[in-house]
Amino acid sequence: MKFEVITQVPELTEFNERIFGYTGVKFLIKYWQHCKVVACYNPQQEMIGGYALALEPPFRSLFTLAKTPEHYSKFLEEVSPEQMLEVSAIWLDVEARTIQNKVKLFRVMLDDICEHEKPYFLYVYNINRPYLQKFYGKLNPRVIFQGMLPGAMPNAHPVGIEYVLTAEIKQEIKKAQYRFLKD
Repeated sequence: MKFEVITQVPELTEFNERIFGYTGVKFLIKYWQHCKVVACYNPQQEMIGGYALALEPPFRSLFTLAKTPEHYSKFLEEVSPEQMLEVSAIWLDVEARTIQNKVKLFRVMLDDICEHEKPYFLYVYNINRPYLQKFYGKLNPRVIFQGMLPGAMPNAHPVGIEYVLTAEIKQEIKKAQYRFLKD
């Protein structure tokens, strides 16, 4: 699996279409252009996964959180948006979801998050799809909000909005490396 930062409209469009297939959420290409978008390719140069980091506001999670003012203002009292980055998307084709590929994708993404020296990273996830919640749960997330958003469409799903301290990710990576070397 090879990782590449993508910036061109055709690749961002493909990324967007693939994300839509997993999340049902379609973004404007303009949104992806303000993110760092990393695509995973198989040996045949087919896009099989990727992730996107919003390195500066606007953040999708804060826009979503603004619909719940009591949670929004409390969180922003403690943390400035300039101290954050957001995982806006992460996906991997079903056929590519081997343990090795999942570990590689998450490791590259976590290393990327740690490189940016922002103390917090945010994410939103569909509560009905617990895979990301299970993964991020290993990183000691802080819950900002869970549930149905006010004014949500009838077919909407409950969401979780959480953040993780980047310093704790670095500690977990070090622990994992130590355990690996020790075994």
